[in-house]
Amino acid sequence: MQVFFIGATGHIGGALLNLLVQQYPSDSFTVLVRSPLQAEQLSAKYHVPTLLGSLEDVDAILPQIKEHQIVINCGPDTPFPAQVDKILKTLEECVDKRYYIHTSGAASIWEKLGGNKEGDKVWDDIEDVDTILGFPKEIPHGTIDKLVLSSNSKTLHVAIISPGYVEGLSVTIGRKTPLTFPDMFHTIQHLGAVYTVGGGLNLMSFMHVDDLVKLYAHLFASAVQGIQDKTVFRNEEIWGPKAYFFAHGVEMSWSEWMREFIAPALKKANAKFMKDSNEIKALSANELAEIVVTRLKGMPQAEAFSNAIAQGMESSMRIRSSRALKEFGWTAGSYLGVDEAVELYLAENA
Repeated sequence: MQVFFIGATGHIGGALLNLLVQQYPSDSFTVLVRSPLQAEQLSAKYHVPTLLGSLEDVDAILPQIKEHQIVINCGPDTPFPAQVDKILKTLEECVDKRYYIHTSGAASIWEKLGGNKEGDKVWDDIEDVDTILGFPKEIPHGTIDKLVLSSNSKTLHVAIISPGYVEGLSVTIGRKTPLTFPDMFHTIQHLGAVYTVGGGLNLMSFMHVDDLVKLYAHLFASAVQGIQDKTVFRNEEIWGPKAYFFAHGVEMSWSEWMREFIAPALKKANAKFMKDSNEIKALSANELAEIVVTRLKGMPQAEAFSNAIAQGMESSMRIRSSRALKEFGWTAGSYLGVDEAVELYLAENA
C-alpha cells in the first residue's frame, strides 16, 4: 500500500503516523517534511521515505501524491484551500481507486456566547450533517469541508475527521503538546492566574490525541480494505459526500477545564508565575484577544488570529460522534493526560 502523509510532524499527525507504521509495517509511507532535520528524524525513527516540500509549493509535490493510493492530511487546512483543491483534482485524475482523509475542526459549530451560557445545541454528525455542510464559506473550515466532500467521485473516496480540543502528549517528533497551549499559557502567565471568558459556562469537547488517532486508524483500515478487495462496495456513510466524522471525548465547561485540570496541573508542576492557584480571573473576549495578540506581534494577521482564539474560548462546542460509533464502534475515553502535557510544555518554555 502506498500512503502519502501530510502533517506527520504535528500533534495529531505524529501520533497517527506512529500508530499506523506499527499496524501496517509492510506498507510504504511517504512523509512530506519541511526541513532536512525532520527528514533525518523521521527516517531514523520509522525508516520511512520523506519528501522535502510544503503545501505552499504544492505543484512540486503533486506528481508524487498521484502515485499514492491513500493520502492523509493532518496539516492545517484553512490557509490552504487552493492547495487542497489541487491535491483533490490530482487524485480525481487517477484511474484506480484513491482515498483521501482530511483533518478539519469543530470550530465550524462554535456558538458565540461570551462564556455566559452552556450552549443548547449538541451537533450530531449524522442528524445535522446537511446543516453543517451547508454553512457559509465564512464559517471556519466551511470552504474546505465543502471542497473535500464535493470532490468525492467513482474513483476518489473522501472523508473528513473534525475533532474538538485535542489534549495529551503526542509521540510526534514535532509538536508534542496541544495546539491551544501557547495562547492559553501566555494568557495565564500574563494574569498570574487561570481564567475564563465571562463566567466560563460554555461547554466544550476535549479528547486525548491517542484516542483520536484510533478513529483515523479505523478509516485507514477501511481504505486498505477497499483497495485490496475489488469486490468491496463503498459505504457512503464512511466515504462520500456526507462522510463527516466529529471526534468527541469529554464535555465540560471552560471553567471546569481551568479549575479541575489546568490549575491543579500548574500547581503540581510548581509553576512560579501563578500568584494564586485558587483564583480564576474573568475576562471579556476583547480583553483576552488583547493579551493573546501580544504573543503574536509581527505575525501576519495577528489581530484576526487573536480574535479567533478568544472567540473559541468564549463559545460552546458541543458535538456528538454518532457516525464513528455507528460505523466503527469508536468512542474516546475520559483520560486527557493534562498533567504530563503541562509539565513538558512548561519545561520546554521555561
